Amino acid sequence: MSVSTIFHSIVSAGEGTNLTLKDASEDDLNTLIAMEDSEVRKQTGVCFTAQLRAHPVVHGTFFANEGGPPVQAQDPDGWIGKTAAALVALSLAHTSQHGFAQTVNEGSARAFLASTLRPEHAGFVALAKVNYEALFPIYCTYHEVSFKRFLDDQPESWGKKLADRLTDKAFAAKEMLTFDADPNGFYQKLYMNFYKVHRLAPGQSDRVMQFWDQLLKDKGTHGPWEIYTYMQADKFSEQTFMNEVQSAINHSTVTATRTETLGCTGGPAAHCTTTQVPSQFTYGIPVAEWLKRNRFEFLTGVTPHNVEDVHGGGGGCCFTKGTPVLLADGTSKPIEEVAEGEAIYGRNGVIVHRSSQSVVWDLEHNELLFGINEYPPFFNASHPFLTKDGWKAISPAAARRINPDLNITRLEVGDVLYQVDSVEPFSYKEVEIQEITRTVGDPTEPIYSVHLQRENAGYHANGFCVAVNYPNITEDSFVRAFARLSSAERTLIRKSLAPIMPLLKVGMGNFVQQVLDRSLADR
Repeated sequence: MSVSTIFHSIVSAGEGTNLTLKDASEDDLNTLIAMEDSEVRKQTGVCFTAQLRAHPVVHGTFFANEGGPPVQAQDPDGWIGKTAAALVALSLAHTSQHGFAQTVNEGSARAFLASTLRPEHAGFVALAKVNYEALFPIYCTYHEVSFKRFLDDQPESWGKKLADRLTDKAFAAKEMLTFDADPNGFYQKLYMNFYKVHRLAPGQSDRVMQFWDQLLKDKGTHGPWEIYTYMQADKFSEQTFMNEVQSAINHSTVTATRTETLGCTGGPAAHCTTTQVPSQFTYGIPVAEWLKRNRFEFLTGVTPHNVEDVHGGGGGCCFTKGTPVLLADGTSKPIEEVAEGEAIYGRNGVIVHRSSQSVVWDLEHNELLFGINEYPPFFNASHPFLTKDGWKAISPAAARRINPDLNITRLEVGDVLYQVDSVEPFSYKEVEIQEITRTVGDPTEPIYSVHLQRENAGYHANGFCVAVNYPNITEDSFVRAFARLSSAERTLIRKSLAPIMPLLKVGMGNFVQQVLDRSLADR
């Protein structure tokens, strides 16, 4: 196949300081010849990604806040929308939250992308031509001079000058010296200069290509003109839309509430104040609806497990301001006033000291606080108490996220707590839970905990033995936490950390990169 045939198979007919011909110099023509299209090809891929995001099949669910692409794409056969859906599906397949991974057949999605994003697909090549043609004038450059400069000033004359140079035997002989070293690069450059002539002066194209057809007739098969390099399947992965997919599936909606009693007054004819608090969240509702609407072969039709019941667990594991903490001298102090290094009675009377870590958490919206028997609400659902049957919390799941090494079960009426009875000698009394009261916490009032220099020694709040319940930030804890994520999600974190890693090293030390690299490694 001749170079002219290959070139015509790609190109369809179509179509700063001004540069005038009377001012033109040899340098101007050399600049025109030296202009290269590597950035054009990159931007063709960027534009294609933007076209995928903008497609109606996915835009409203995953990319609603993004603007349109620089070049509009027509999709009469629907392949662009299906490609966008397949890339979204690929990201879903690599998520670990809310059961969305089971909604996708990853192998089928990859097979579709491999069969579509390749030069044998007619629609793929046609869109590559549209993007390349639109972006070429701006991104085909040499030393910050763009091809548009020549298009905007007597293009026919510039096209003839370029055609004359390309058909000059001395110029051609010099160019042919580069053929053996890099045949593919030679043809890419040649096709690009054909294209420049085609854009500037279409009538000059035939004589240029006939000249080179004759010159290259003994060189065998000619490679394709790869204007679609950055649109092919190997340029896309589960990471392409992972940020947007993660955001979409983790968007929560309250789908059920329950009535909570804040307090009652008036004896037998009590008047009680109540409020409605969330009892159930559903995650990624628009994504679940998107999955129902679409029937692509790479979607399994399985429903995600995206409904989560709420048991009142909060982000921190703490006590309200003013909760008394038992000190080593037998007195008590409000939890927020316990100072660094202060001696405290730990579990079973062991003397421990407050660490340098201050623990203050903001309450979440509508987060509940709980009280026991005659003690009004003073702790949140994720703080563990020591009972006759071990550590327990109102919300064991929330508590275990903070203290994964503790075996924590649910705290309920009937459980028996340990409360300090005497400090000389140190002893506990058993207190059976007769009642658990609750109220909605004031989000403007933080809650507090005590961090100790001795791991898991425990301390006493309102006399009850409670766990330290603050994350033990070690490399092992990072490894355990990140192990809950998929490999693709860990990759997303690594990519997100890369730009700020120099700042983390300055602030924390060079060791932080090794710790995070090991913690985020695939296993």
